[in-house]
Amino acid sequence: RDDAALMLANIYLRQRKADEAAKVLTAIKADSSAYRYAMFNLGVAQLQLQQTPASDQTFGQLLQMPSSLESEKALRDRTLLAQGYDLLRQQQFDNAVARLRQVRLNGPYANNAMLGLGWAYARNKQFPEAIAPWQTLAQRSHADLAVQEGRLALPYAYQQMQALAEALDAYTSALNSFDQEIGQIDLAINSVRDGETLKNLLARLPEHRDTAATDDVVLTREGEQIYLGRVLTSHEFNASFHRYQALRQMRDNMADWQRRLPVYTDMLVNHQRRFSERI
Repeated sequence: RDDAALMLANIYLRQRKADEAAKVLTAIKADSSAYRYAMFNLGVAQLQLQQTPASDQTFGQLLQMPSSLESEKALRDRTLLAQGYDLLRQQQFDNAVARLRQVRLNGPYANNAMLGLGWAYARNKQFPEAIAPWQTLAQRSHADLAVQEGRLALPYAYQQMQALAEALDAYTSALNSFDQEIGQIDLAINSVRDGETLKNLLARLPEHRDTAATDDVVLTREGEQIYLGRVLTSHEFNASFHRYQALRQMRDNMADWQRRLPVYTDMLVNHQRRFSERI
């Protein structure tokens, strides 16, 4: 029931029906395993309703909870990120900096936090301070959207400081990285069109049963890991993948019976012959 309530709340949030989402989420009790996620979504709903004091209280309660599991730490980072970006929207730049600096550098939300941290400094006209997080961000995977934006924000900060040579170098570096990513995307598209990706996936099917998902399939061709990985772990692909596995299993069963049927036919003929002789 709690999982269903979370899903229903997510639907309401996507439909911008934050008041309906809040009603659903408040029904989830504190002893539920879904309570932390309900608290986070409730804070998001309150932000959509522009109930900033209420969202601060909800997020504050969530941040006070002990976090030992990786999923709990990630949710804490996400909470800090949501608060930081909302403070950025409210132009409370110092408070936004304080929140975003608490996000872990090795967590799943680090890139977005560094991007927001740079913008909080930049909007506050602190361009030298904005350069540090954006420089760190520029060294990360270029396929990440936050990294791509950071690579363009970095030369912007140099421009504002009148460091035009550094700005030109940073723009050139960003252009080269975008060209590389376009090449990676083209490789991924071509690997789908020529069927190699499907062949690589199907070659691993004997290791996967009908309950297996594709998130543990390692792609080996260049350009596949990042872009096609997102496709392979999507719900739509996995649903189709499971249907294909069911069809493959049915085909294997039919092939097995095709091998067995001649034996059963021979046995039946022998039984009929012996029975006729006995009669």
